[in-house]
Amino acid sequence: MAAFNPIPDETINAALKPTAKALGDASGSLFIAGFHLIFDPLRKYNIRKEQELTDYANKIQNHITNIPEEYRDASKVNLILKAVDDSKFRLDDNEMQEAFARLIANALDGRTNKDFYPSYSNILSNMSAAEALILKMIYSNAASSVPTSTPISSNTEGLETTNLSPRTYLFDNKNDSSNQTNIAIDLLIHSGLVVVREDAWLSSAYFTKKYDAFEKLVKASPLASSIAPQRKIGFKKGFVSLTNFGSSFTKFIV
Repeated sequence: MAAFNPIPDETINAALKPTAKALGDASGSLFIAGFHLIFDPLRKYNIRKEQELTDYANKIQNHITNIPEEYRDASKVNLILKAVDDSKFRLDDNEMQEAFARLIANALDGRTNKDFYPSYSNILSNMSAAEALILKMIYSNAASSVPTSTPISSNTEGLETTNLSPRTYLFDNKNDSSNQTNIAIDLLIHSGLVVVREDAWLSSAYFTKKYDAFEKLVKASPLASSIAPQRKIGFKKGFVSLTNFGSSFTKFIV
């Protein structure tokens, strides 16, 4: 079998050059060689387009440029190449490119990379863009927590409860009960990144207003008037928040 010859590309090399310079001579050369070793076979068979790789390299460069020189740390270059390898099939989505570029840059930052674990890039490679977006939304919400509320109906004794609609997430900027969000949350729970509680709720004044506003909205909606006269409407309050593991991971991709 003939040896594989990497595809030369000065555009990609130019995009990688600032990153390599930030890493230093030996580590920088290793990074460029590793980047080509990982992606050139995929470019050869058009699995990864040249423009995707150039955009990706530019995103990495832009984030590394923002790291002050005294904090640039190439000690984890082998783990960084693992992250590059884990990203190779996820670059068709701009959000995933950005998440991996941030992950790689944070692994090069001496202020943050002590908390970097090799599994982080593997977790990200198995995550959908929808999961990554929801994770960032939770992280950026007040106190990195999101109040939840599920409208229910019950008999007059408060027994025999039935959910009237899916759990609704009361994000800072919107309410969301879409099936896509619920699936993404379930997957994030499975990954150990978030936890959902329905046996407790958030009690600060800020979150209490969120719960109250949602309940008022539902009680004025057709949903409330659709329940049988012998039943009453109620709400199952809870919240979703990041686990310690989820918080640590998310800091690397936002």
